[in-house]
Amino acid sequence: MKKIISLLLVFSLLYDCNSQQCKIKGKYGNLTQVYNSDGSLNNSYYIVPGKGDFYGICDAAGNMVVPAQYDMYFTINNGKTIAKSYSKKIADLWDLTKKTKIKLPGISAGDMIGDNGLIAVELSEKKWGYCDINGKVIIPAKFSYAEYFNNGRAFASAGENYGMINEKGQWVIQPKKVAYKRLSANLIFFRDETGGVVKKGLMDNDGEIIIPGGTYEDFEFRDGFVEAVKDETNGALYNYSGKKLTDDDCKVIDYPNQGEAVNGRITVMGPNGFAFLLDTNGTKYIGTSAYRNLTPL
Repeated sequence: MKKIISLLLVFSLLYDCNSQQCKIKGKYGNLTQVYNSDGSLNNSYYIVPGKGDFYGICDAAGNMVVPAQYDMYFTINNGKTIAKSYSKKIADLWDLTKKTKIKLPGISAGDMIGDNGLIAVELSEKKWGYCDINGKVIIPAKFSYAEYFNNGRAFASAGENYGMINEKGQWVIQPKKVAYKRLSANLIFFRDETGGVVKKGLMDNDGEIIIPGGTYEDFEFRDGFVEAVKDETNGALYNYSGKKLTDDDCKVIDYPNQGEAVNGRITVMGPNGFAFLLDTNGTKYIGTSAYRNLTPL
């Protein structure tokens, strides 16, 4: 009887949740979920369509928070979102809790608020700088493009060349023909095409090289692990702090449901042809002499 009551309560909660979403959908039309800055889904707000190709945000109760006069690109950063319209050439910072906005300077802005509170803004055509959350320009427009700050650094470009700047807008890494991908606060992947030869590697947040370009053939990013690939059967595992976890004679098993980390562990094939589980600290589980196939739980 208790199990039946529990099931009824669960179904009741699901019905209430679904019926509430149905009410909002009936009011505004199709709903689109919005993401937080860490990539997780936000369950408190929805993107709703307006007239034409404009969109806004409503809360879980169906109350309009951000009017539908922006493009359909919103990311929530600690209760705030940057709303932009390329056709209207406007960018606003909305506080979703207070339902207030601050007009950002210029004609556009990035999607993210930096962890230092600075926002990349396009102050004039292809001239980017940074303002604070009150709209005050902190770094003047001197970049062709600029991205959000993380751990005191941001990627920016001069023409088609990318480099890395500090919070004063000074170049830490001079612009060159290199593409960057931030993996964590202190680990950055780079793809260097200088001289027409592609070289991939890893560096830290200060630009110090951890893995020189060309040391490995390729890199795979697997939920907290970096697989540095030498060839079809050999490579090494690193964590997102840049620590090397294995020698260069291992490979991630890419069978179904095994190529990604589960609960901080990933399945690796060792040099002897046996599998083991590896965590992001470098600890090996199960061992390397009993199994040829493992699945992390």
